[in-house]
Amino acid sequence: MRTLVLLFLPALAWADTPTLTLDSGIPAGTSSERKPLAFSPALKLFLVERSDKRPNGSERTWNFYSSKDMELLGYVTLTTEAGVSAEHVQWLAAPNAEASSALADLATKAREKLAANPKAPLDALLASPWQKLKPAACPLKPVKREGAVDLMAQTTRVATIETPQSPADAQRGCSVPQAGAPRCFAGAEGDLVVVVPFKQDCGGPVAQQLALRYNPHDVEYLKEMQLGEAALKKGDVPGAWKHLERSLELDALYAPTHVLHACAAAKSGVAFAKGRDELEGILGSEEARQQFLPRIKHDDCFARWRSDPDWPRWLAQFPTRTPIP
Repeated sequence: MRTLVLLFLPALAWADTPTLTLDSGIPAGTSSERKPLAFSPALKLFLVERSDKRPNGSERTWNFYSSKDMELLGYVTLTTEAGVSAEHVQWLAAPNAEASSALADLATKAREKLAANPKAPLDALLASPWQKLKPAACPLKPVKREGAVDLMAQTTRVATIETPQSPADAQRGCSVPQAGAPRCFAGAEGDLVVVVPFKQDCGGPVAQQLALRYNPHDVEYLKEMQLGEAALKKGDVPGAWKHLERSLELDALYAPTHVLHACAAAKSGVAFAKGRDELEGILGSEEARQQFLPRIKHDDCFARWRSDPDWPRWLAQFPTRTPIP
């Protein structure tokens, strides 16, 4: 077996799958629809159209989202129930003159076209350098659990949408939000903009849609981690080592992989004195200690390390505000 190479990461942060939260407290008769339109390689922004219908009005907006994490950066109102909007562009993020100018230009052209014909299609406005997004096969499926819906790419969880029911919703007898089939739109370099619809009954229909970005390459480290974990459960330590090393090559900051990697090291005979640095690298915060110390203290794979005479002194270096049995 190859020599174990350890990196000391004193305050290791880690990536995690995106978590979105569905809105609650929405009046019955409300519907919200998102339509991904285009991508700008120069600005690294997605353009998404949003249409909202409420009991007291309606609104159609164009929104700019970050191509990295689908963070809402800017929006402009195109129409309301009163007709074409004359409001100025509202920019939400840090100053970005180039992006603000692009949004203002698109908004002006769209409003002029809608003023002439309220039903006019706006796709023709999205010429170069904008790249139109096209519908694509969607590899994600929603899997419901209590209080949330996980989006799964086969056996890999790639995002979680929390669906909390507020006390006000419970009082008015709202049903639990139900996720529909996701719709996907293809962007550049394998990106997919995924739209997930939700419906519920609150004495009347409520429909919402959330949008997120998914790229299969971005979660490859999760697949490799899960393969490594499965190999460990089967007792295939060399196979686990291979997958976990590959996972860390793809994302060296994902703490759960480091726990499994240390587990594989312990099972393969690496001495505690040589392997403990990897555990130290993921225990730099209270949150991390609460998450990982229970497994480190009780998992069978660390049993040999726990028998090391230096284990009690080492463990005492990681106190927690909330005791962990």
